[in-house]
Amino acid sequence: MIRDMIKAGTLPEYDMTEEEGDIIRFALKDALIEAMPPPRLTDTALDAARALAPGADVYALEAAWRAHWVALGRRRLRNPDATFLGWVKRSHSAS
Repeated sequence: MIRDMIKAGTLPEYDMTEEEGDIIRFALKDALIEAMPPPRLTDTALDAARALAPGADVYALEAAWRAHWVALGRRRLRNPDATFLGWVKRSHSAS
């Protein structure tokens, strides 16, 4: 599995290489990545998420959504609350 990750090269900020003796080396890529602050959600959005996903931990949902946002390239969001709630609707209805 690790060798597949090395071959795919999908880590956004790191290069992975295998060295002699089953040593995995992580090195920062040369490209400069501009840090964008994570989107902030309002208490109203978290309350709405609780209604959309009863019994779910909204903070875990928020963490999963933020990870999804990072995986998609940290795009600037005009309305983080609406984007998060749309994601909760899609992800919670799939389970």
